[in-house]
Amino acid sequence: MVCEQKLQGTHIIIEDSSDMYELPKIIRNHFEDILAAHDTSHVYNQLNIRVTGWQMDENAVFRINTARTTYFYSLVTNRAMDFKWNGLTVRELLEYGPFLHSLAESKLSNHLGFNGFVESCDGYIAFVKRSKDLSIGKSTYGNSVGASMKVKYALDEARHFTKQGIMNAMLNEIFDELKIPPTALEEFSCEKNIISAYRDLVEGGKPQLLFYAKSKWNKIQITDNFKRQLKIKKNPAKEVELREDGTFILWIPKQRLKEMALAPELIVYEGKGYKMMPSASAAVVMLIDYLQEKGEL
Repeated sequence: MVCEQKLQGTHIIIEDSSDMYELPKIIRNHFEDILAAHDTSHVYNQLNIRVTGWQMDENAVFRINTARTTYFYSLVTNRAMDFKWNGLTVRELLEYGPFLHSLAESKLSNHLGFNGFVESCDGYIAFVKRSKDLSIGKSTYGNSVGASMKVKYALDEARHFTKQGIMNAMLNEIFDELKIPPTALEEFSCEKNIISAYRDLVEGGKPQLLFYAKSKWNKIQITDNFKRQLKIKKNPAKEVELREDGTFILWIPKQRLKEMALAPELIVYEGKGYKMMPSASAAVVMLIDYLQEKGEL
């Protein structure tokens, strides 16, 4: 992970376009071969927000340039970086070292995603055990929320991507994945709650945002509601998409985060190891740094 900009308190401006990403010819010619990397995953295609560039300007405003891509395009680029096909990998072809391409230069799909942490009102951070049929991070522990910026939440009626859309997407994913409604959260805004903008190197430098939110509910209330909502889910046969990434919440006291052992693919809490994706454990490091800077740790 490369943290490109700390954002808490920063004004964000979106410069949006409806232009669609085009796959490089060699990836297009081997689309089915590369998509086979996800044969064991439950995946479906959808429109996504592509980041074509981001930067802090001279007025301390963080500008994000966006366009469009699809989830399948990301599956055969960002999410198949090290899958061998025809003797090659996407990383070897399009994101070789030693330097990371800027988002403006990158030939990958680069759909915008975000990770986030939710703290209960009694001081616990939620971690979610991810399902075994997701496209990435199967059966590992993830942050409270991990998602793509879904256009059904993020685009306005004119199909424009806006800062309000970022907030809508994050709040809806908190509800989808943890079943916490916006009314059970403390005041939420992009300026207050988005911690940083970063690039996930495992996924070829894919752009990510990180948020931190506090709930008005305690961990027992959140867990009980989560379990209750899972029991009354709609008939799975009629569901097109997975609305939550997992079915178990691990709670770790905020004040004990800095006591944990952290590694790229593992966290150790109270002598027990929990497997994580490198991007997820890196997000924990960013959260700890943020809380220490605020004097909360």
